[in-house]
Amino acid sequence: MATRWFIYIFGLSFSISLYILYTQYEAFLLLALLLLIPIISLCLLFIGQGAMTIKLLQRQFVVMRGKTVEIPVLLKNRLHLPLVDFTLSMGAKDTSGNFYANQELSIDSFVLHVGKRYCAYQAMRCGRTELQFGNSVFYDLLKMFTYKKKINLTAAVFIMPKFYKDFTAVGRQAAQMVQPAGELLGIRPYRYGDIGRSIHWKVSIAHDDIYAKEFYVENETGHTLLLDIPAAAKTQTCNGIYDTFYAVGAYLIGRYGCFNFAYLLRTGLWVEVPVTSMQAFDQQLIEYMRADRIEDTLVNLRGLADTRKTYENSIFYVSTANMQDIVKTIGGQLASQLTAFTVGSDSASAIGEADVFINENDVAGSLAAGVWQL
Repeated sequence: MATRWFIYIFGLSFSISLYILYTQYEAFLLLALLLLIPIISLCLLFIGQGAMTIKLLQRQFVVMRGKTVEIPVLLKNRLHLPLVDFTLSMGAKDTSGNFYANQELSIDSFVLHVGKRYCAYQAMRCGRTELQFGNSVFYDLLKMFTYKKKINLTAAVFIMPKFYKDFTAVGRQAAQMVQPAGELLGIRPYRYGDIGRSIHWKVSIAHDDIYAKEFYVENETGHTLLLDIPAAAKTQTCNGIYDTFYAVGAYLIGRYGCFNFAYLLRTGLWVEVPVTSMQAFDQQLIEYMRADRIEDTLVNLRGLADTRKTYENSIFYVSTANMQDIVKTIGGQLASQLTAFTVGSDSASAIGEADVFINENDVAGSLAAGVWQL
């Protein structure tokens, strides 16, 4: 833009010199024309931006993490004349309200009447991402002036976790399957206070340890699965929690036929929805992303503890918290029925025999390579 102004000022100075030196009619016309050019261009800029309408053809998108979603933008020119060029600025905001990506869509081709352009966004963080088109910058055709115009267009992108399908059949020996597996296999080391109808005792042949095996009925619907994501969680941590949560949910559906998806809304309402298929799981996960809720450490777990003081069935909890923090939050009685999947980059963050550590940088490897052992 500075170059165009330099050329214009040079041409204007040259025409003024001609007019002063020669005072001819042609030099006067040249001077008048050069004086009018920026005025005409500025007027066309204001007319063109007022005639241009920008809309989104679709407001919600579902995409798997790592994929690129194309956001269709509809442009309508009421004057049918290409008077301006412009750019759209798009910002990405996560559930906690943090902006973490900004990009611009440049519209430098003529839109005579109706045109469609696409703004590409690469989905890198699981959860709900709000794409906000906040500003539009219009340029006159000579690129000498700009006009900024605020627009209010938003689109929601629900970014689904990757699905590591067969993590229970990754070449482990049958003997390994008998080892503690975070209660997913129903086997865990005996802990003081293990009583009730769902417990029977088993002595390990291979070891001297005493194990408690929980008896599950195939159509039992009492398993509860929930997750918590810290408000300031890194993208890698957030993705690790969602991937683990999705894998555990798929396992529960495959093994027991269903589970209860539980979370707390911002209003204080406790939601617990039975999930009986992967299709229903996908739908409820999208509803969870769409819901008005608080993302923070142990929020949903506190909601569970406040809702149910006693719990007869298994609870599976995915977060960055370890069992020591969980016991402090909900007490030992409820924590004794809970399996904690601790997602992080350091296995030392998992403290206690009921912690299952998931490496956030290698979720698939953690699910496949014996991480289920406590």
